[in-house]
Amino acid sequence: MFRIPAIALILLFSLHCSDQESKKYRRLKKALRNSENVYNLDLSGQRLEECSNEILELNNLRYLNLSSNNIDEFPEIVLQLRDLKELNLSNNNIAEVPKEIGKCKSLERLWLGSNPIKVLPEEIGELTNLKVLFLDDNIMNPSEEARLQKLLPKCKIVFSLVY
Repeated sequence: MFRIPAIALILLFSLHCSDQESKKYRRLKKALRNSENVYNLDLSGQRLEECSNEILELNNLRYLNLSSNNIDEFPEIVLQLRDLKELNLSNNNIAEVPKEIGKCKSLERLWLGSNPIKVLPEEIGELTNLKVLFLDDNIMNPSEEARLQKLLPKCKIVFSLVY
């Protein structure tokens, strides 16, 4: 089991990026007015139950935060965001991740912590650019954790956070 201190998470989350990429939009409507220049969309804590199809208009989107919402099903619309580098779906009520997750080849950081996820599909191993996978506070058994470590040997998988 890989444990990581909370301060390290903060450092990982605030990786260096260009000024334009660092501008964070908190409202989808505002982001859509400037769609070509939106790289970072943070819709966390907005009581969303799903992800709008309009998000596909954000052609340059690299960072999407949908954490702390009321999402019950993995928002499959995000699977069409081929250039997405970071996806945060933590602290929702997502129980299953679709096998199509393997199509998100650009993903480098994936946050799925604090969801009732027991198993991830085999296709998660196709995410060869994935550097960090956060699975803290899920209900995975040790055999699933071991299987994921074999599927993603170059990825740091966080099963538990240390504060």
